[in-house]
Amino acid sequence: MLFVKDLLIGLALIIGAAWGIRALWRPVPPIWSGTRRHVPFRGGRVYLIHPRSYLTGILPLTALLASLIALGLQFLVHGCARLDPALYSLGPARAFVLLGALAVPLTVLQWVVNAVNRPARLVPPGLRDEPGWVARRWRPAEVTRIRNMRHKADRRARRRRRQNRNEPGAVVRRQAGQARTPNVR
Repeated sequence: MLFVKDLLIGLALIIGAAWGIRALWRPVPPIWSGTRRHVPFRGGRVYLIHPRSYLTGILPLTALLASLIALGLQFLVHGCARLDPALYSLGPARAFVLLGALAVPLTVLQWVVNAVNRPARLVPPGLRDEPGWVARRWRPAEVTRIRNMRHKADRRARRRRRQNRNEPGAVVRRQAGQARTPNVR
């Protein structure tokens, strides 16, 4: 009677993971061709998926779902082995571990594509010229612009301080109704 439970768990894992893989890969052609500009899910804070990184984003998830299929096969083999012990094999268990371990380097690859938008062959053709998040944050022109803005803000702040303290050389503004007088000190 226990082997029926193993068979049902194995079938549920196989069917559920196969459905998940199909759902992950179904939007790839429209995203790759550029007819679809949004992704079905964005992921979390550490694992963001953008349209330019959708392919590399689903590779680790596919590996994890494939490892669940291998686990389901292990349950099926284990359930059937109770009927006939000659059927028992550790092949699905090894595949479960290997596919689960494969998800780690694929996750690193997805982070690299998000960061620098390279390797270009893994990015959809219409999005290959977009910068990754590193280039967006640290463009040299952007850094120069930020420095210039800070420099201008510093100059304005110094000018205001001089005006407020009436330092020599400060520009004194006249108030409404006040006559013009030379700024002599």
